[in-house]
Amino acid sequence: MLIELVKERVGDFPFMVLKIDEHTGEAGVNTRIEAFVDMLERRKAYENNVSSYGQCVPCSQGSF
Repeated sequence: MLIELVKERVGDFPFMVLKIDEHTGEAGVNTRIEAFVDMLERRKAYENNVSSYGQCVPCSQGSF
């Protein structure tokens, strides 16, 4: 329920929810944060034209 309130408050701003418990390792958290930052950088590079449904967007290294 709290996440939905945050979504309403933040609006159209990207954010990430991390669920952490006693079994969550630091490496896993770091990997998730790095992946989120990479996603933000890709969206910025392609001017928000990255589909949320998984369509490939051409890039210099092939498709992702």
